[in-house]
Amino acid sequence: MRRRSGGTKKPITKRIWFWPVVALVAAGAIFGGGDDKGEPKQEPAPPARSISDTSSPEENKGPTAEEIAQDYLSKQFELDVTDFKESSSKFEITVSVDGVSDRNDQTEAPEDWQSVQLCMISAQARMSEKLEAPAKETTLYLRDSNDDLMLLAQGGKITFDKYEKKEEPPATSDTQEPNTDNSSAGKVGNGDNFNTYDNPSQQETTKNYVLNTNTMKFHRPSCNSVAKIAPENYSTYNGTRDGAISKGYDPCGKCNP
Repeated sequence: MRRRSGGTKKPITKRIWFWPVVALVAAGAIFGGGDDKGEPKQEPAPPARSISDTSSPEENKGPTAEEIAQDYLSKQFELDVTDFKESSSKFEITVSVDGVSDRNDQTEAPEDWQSVQLCMISAQARMSEKLEAPAKETTLYLRDSNDDLMLLAQGGKITFDKYEKKEEPPATSDTQEPNTDNSSAGKVGNGDNFNTYDNPSQQETTKNYVLNTNTMKFHRPSCNSVAKIAPENYSTYNGTRDGAISKGYDPCGKCNP
């Protein structure tokens, strides 16, 4: 039997496999995709944010210099900060003391005035380092309830004292004859004259010291070890060096009072 040449091809819709394939595709579209049409697509969950990411900038900051000063001066020296000023070169801190700044009679110094002076000197000497700004100078003002200045601590010492008594030189008489008695010349000491230069034991003046009642050491108020003394072991002493030693205290090896 011979093949016919030149015949036309059947259209695709006339082929035996076309309609079964169309039926399968239609069934898949109807029954297989129904679940996706009714449900919204879920977006991926955003990454969890930590507490530190959601906190405000103010919450991330540490304590301010004023807060550090208030906490340190209150706990270590019982000084309350009433005003705090900071510039590029210095801190100016005004403080008050309970029972001292709020007294009704401010004409005379309180009984524990020397202790207040020591506290002011010690606090002033340590504040710049405590505030982590050693290049800045700290000036400490003590004022009363009327805002009158009582003490000013600067450079490791008291530079103003409201109750400081200035000694006036004794009046001299024009008719007083000069003392020409040289009988005491060449003597080693003169126990009758406090001002005689050759009697150093009598010329030893009183000073302010800080005592550590735990280690039994005494320090200069500006000593670095003063700030490390716990409040319950902190005490003060006004007297001579030998007087502190006689009380059982040893001089600090760092400041050598």
